[in-house]
Order: sequence, then structure tokens, then C-alpha cells
Amino acid sequence: VVHRDLKSTNILLGAQGAKICDLGLAQQMGVASTRIARRIDGEGGSPRYMAPECWDAALGSLTEKMDIWSMGCVLLELHGEQLPYANCTSMVQLSAMILVEKRPPAIPESVPQCLAALIRSCCAFDQNCRPTAVELLCELSRQAGG
Repeated sequence: VVHRDLKSTNILLGAQGAKICDLGLAQQMGVASTRIARRIDGEGGSPRYMAPECWDAALGSLTEKMDIWSMGCVLLELHGEQLPYANCTSMVQLSAMILVEKRPPAIPESVPQCLAALIRSCCAFDQNCRPTAVELLCELSRQAGG
């Protein structure tokens, strides 16, 4: 299942761990398909957390790697204590930053280097350079000492 709108407000923390909620845009990856259909109405998530390929089809097909980008943005928010693209105050600025300048969200210097490197890999513009979900989990576990 690909969530398509992963962000901090869609992750609930409780005594039993984290749970992902708001599956309104989620799609199941088919056995025969590794691509996700774009919605005709253009609806597709929360702009600050959306991977570049969600903004522009020319940047790549929609796959599970768009959730990896979003998870990088969530990690940035948790450890950097700021929203992704915090300096953007309008959709025009945000879209220019992503589509024209092709810049990933800035990572504050307060984020430890090993975690900053992981966030950078999650937010790679080339989705083929992003880790898989298993690779991301393994690296997070390694960094947590488990």
C-alpha cells in the first residue's frame, strides 16, 4: 500500500507505537504493476511533503518511493523542528523551489550528520536513488542502536 499523503499529522503516537492514519489517497500496489495511477482531478497530498514526481509527471512515475520522500520530510520535521520548505510562504515559492530550482528541503545544522544523510537520501530528486522502505527501516534501527 502506498499512502500518498504521509506527513506528521497523519502519524499517531500511542503506547503501542506509531500508527499511520488518513488512508484517503492510499493505493494498493498491484502484483502486475509497480506504478500508481495519477488521479484525473490532480488531487495528491500535502504540498510540503510531496515528492517531485507528484508535482510533475515528467519527473517520474508514481511509485512507493514517493512515500520515502514524504518520510524524509517527516524525519526532517521531527529532528529539525521545522516544516519542510519552512522558508516558503506560498504555493508559488514552494513549486518554484521544487520544480525550477529542484531543491530538496533544507536540513538544519542541528540535525545529526548521520540522520541528515538519511534524510538527504530519502529526499533525492531521482526516485531510484531513494532507499526502499526496508532499507530505511534498517538504517533507522541501526541509528537507534537496535
